[in-house]
Amino acid sequence: MSLLGFYMTEHLGVSKTHFGLVEGIAVGTAFLSKFLAGALSDVFAKRLPFIFLGSFGSFCMKPLLALTTAAHWVFFARFIDRFSKGLRAAPTDALIGDLSSRSTLFKSFGLRQTFYTAGAICGALLAQCTMSFTKDYHLLFGLSAFPGALSIIVLLLFVKEPKQFQSEKWPSASRYRWEMKGILKLPSSFWMLLALACVLMLARFSENFLLFRAREAGFAISTTPLLLVAYELVHALIAYPMGKLADRSNKSSLLLIGIATLILANCVLFSSLNPWMALLGILLAGTHMGLTQGLLAGLIAQSAPRELRGTAFGLFYLVCGGSIIASNALAGYLSDVFDGGAAFIAGACFSASALLLGLMQMFAQKPGIPGPVPARSRP
Repeated sequence: MSLLGFYMTEHLGVSKTHFGLVEGIAVGTAFLSKFLAGALSDVFAKRLPFIFLGSFGSFCMKPLLALTTAAHWVFFARFIDRFSKGLRAAPTDALIGDLSSRSTLFKSFGLRQTFYTAGAICGALLAQCTMSFTKDYHLLFGLSAFPGALSIIVLLLFVKEPKQFQSEKWPSASRYRWEMKGILKLPSSFWMLLALACVLMLARFSENFLLFRAREAGFAISTTPLLLVAYELVHALIAYPMGKLADRSNKSSLLLIGIATLILANCVLFSSLNPWMALLGILLAGTHMGLTQGLLAGLIAQSAPRELRGTAFGLFYLVCGGSIIASNALAGYLSDVFDGGAAFIAGACFSASALLLGLMQMFAQKPGIPGPVPARSRP
């Protein structure tokens, strides 16, 4: 989907403000579905059905993107695709947390980020080859359906529900029954992390705005997928080592270093007057993702009781979704009214606010952001 922004703005004539709103609503919808799926995976003590439904729905939307030429149908397909991705996200994260020991929790999420990002790299390379030879957006969207089909086959044949943990987590309906008020049982460390993530996500608008900025700096549309490859490659290379480091290091400090990297990335992208500066800013943005994405997921899993882990991830994604909607709409508006660099000034301000909030939280409590829940987490 790295070229969807160019397809809508340059091929279909959609303004960047409209695109930012569409992208924000689509991403925000995904976060809403993440909350619902995460909570329901706790209600039924099942993760895999929601992962399958999300994978299948996303797969079905790829042919629609390949066939449509109207902006409203592209919006509809993007909406359903993001909703479907949301259905599988929180249950997947909760499943990883269920299967991970305390000593390997962050390494597990780092590995997940590495594999997830490796898929994005392959997709971007496919997009680059397709656009270099054909310049056909519809063929590109059609080809993107094949990886989705393969993922469904792998899910059906090889991924199994961890039955050995079900009796341990939810012994009986009489001993544990999910209720909305159970959210209040989530510890203060979770809510502090949620507040920090809410501010941080205001600085994380769609990667399409990185590509817009690269185009303004002199990159051709046909080469922009390679920039996304570089972005995701840095993300993938850093995520797993970062996870291993987080299992034995101060997680609060690592998170703050990742946020500081985002401030630097926004400053470089704002001042990017040539392709090399734009490339550096994109690489720094990818570094930020590698430093923080798996770390945030691991912190959520660590801070939540096991029987509320899906709900915690869903709530985390829901709150972040509101920030994503606002950040994409703001980035699109600033890019239209001023120029592409204005969005990155806002990004730098929001990420600096997140850094300040993180520092306040780190000094306000010990051991940091957030503390573990030893009595409720898996030994």
